[in-house]
This record gives sequence, C-alpha cells and structure tokens, in this order.
Amino acid sequence: MASNHPTDTIFSVGPRGLAEKNIHDITFKFCLTGSYGFYLSRQLRRASFAAFFDIGANQGLYSLMAAKNANILQIFSFEPNPQIIPYLEDNMARNRAARIVYYPVGLGQKSEQLILCVNEGHSGGGTLFDGA
Repeated sequence: MASNHPTDTIFSVGPRGLAEKNIHDITFKFCLTGSYGFYLSRQLRRASFAAFFDIGANQGLYSLMAAKNANILQIFSFEPNPQIIPYLEDNMARNRAARIVYYPVGLGQKSEQLILCVNEGHSGGGTLFDGA
C-alpha cells in the first residue's frame, strides 16, 4: 500500500547526508522536512537516463536523488554560489555519491561573467544579473 507521507514519497538523504551547519537556510529546511521535490523524486525513481543535469544544484538534493537510481549513469551538477559549494561537497561525500560531478559555475545562453545576488537565509533564492 502506497503512503503519502513525505518520508515515503521522497528519496531521503538521511541524517548523515545533510550539512547540519546550514540549519537556518530555508532550502535546507525544505529538504530536512521532506516538503521539497516530491514530483521529481517520483520521476527519478523510475528514470533511465544516461545523464542527469542539475542546473542550480544548490546543496545537491536533486543530484542525490538521481544518484540513488542506478539507471542514471552520470550526474552533472552546476552551482555558481561559492558559499553553497562546501554543503554540496559535504552532501556528496556523506552519501558516497561518486557519480556526481559538480562544476562551480552557472549556465546560460552565452559565456559571460555575471553578478550573483545571494538571498541571505535562502540559498535557493540566488539570482544572476549583469549589473547594468
């Protein structure tokens, strides 16, 4: 019988997979409570991709979900926020997610340098802009 309880519908990264130092971040709280990523987690459970691209990976929740599916052969994560990279690295290491390769850059239509505006207390709310 299927349950609708959050811990049953989302891949859990477990207590050893979340960077406890980031407890005050809104995105972290969504991950911790299991109130984040239900639709994608269900899709990733049955996916069979050669590669998964996590653009704006943040702390790596979607990348970790993809890594739990053996049918997804490689995971590419892109995160431009240097303040978040240590949490992404920590989550990858704690979850032994060797198939995740991360790049500390943002992705866009052209190669350019942009300004990253970080939302204090909500790592998922960062925005790139040209400063003009």
